[in-house]
Amino acid sequence: MNAADREFAHALRWITEIMAGASARYQVVGGLAARAYGSRRPLVDLDFYMPAQDLARVLKELGPHRVWGPEPFRDDCWDLTFTRVEWQGVRIELAEAEGARYYSRAQGRWVDQRIDFGRSTRRTVLGVEVPVMPKDRLVAYKRDLDRPVDRRDLEEID
Repeated sequence: MNAADREFAHALRWITEIMAGASARYQVVGGLAARAYGSRRPLVDLDFYMPAQDLARVLKELGPHRVWGPEPFRDDCWDLTFTRVEWQGVRIELAEAEGARYYSRAQGRWVDQRIDFGRSTRRTVLGVEVPVMPKDRLVAYKRDLDRPVDRRDLEEID
């Protein structure tokens, strides 16, 4: 494990312990989920979806590490409400699962993310066992988004 991955692994352990302490449900998504299925690209942040009521409990434990949100956010790709956390230089994004959407370039429309926590797959990533978005759902939204980073993940996912 390289130095950058060690920093992400340390942050992942930290945030998952907080989520466990708050009895919060969550699902790993984004680049970290792609890593769980074989992608090797460098991580930019750690992304999670959570039910809004669980996120509210977690936020109480984050104190000064919370740097933004929870706030609605919309750009060309995403329409969701999330909170940004920074811990020892690692950016962590905790998004509310309810109402989360992404823009499908393939379909030319907004698509509901529809996070099903019951379908999470337990995987070990960066040395931490976490519930990860099912591979078929991850591949589908990365295909739909069709950004360069998504194309790279899709090439590397096993």
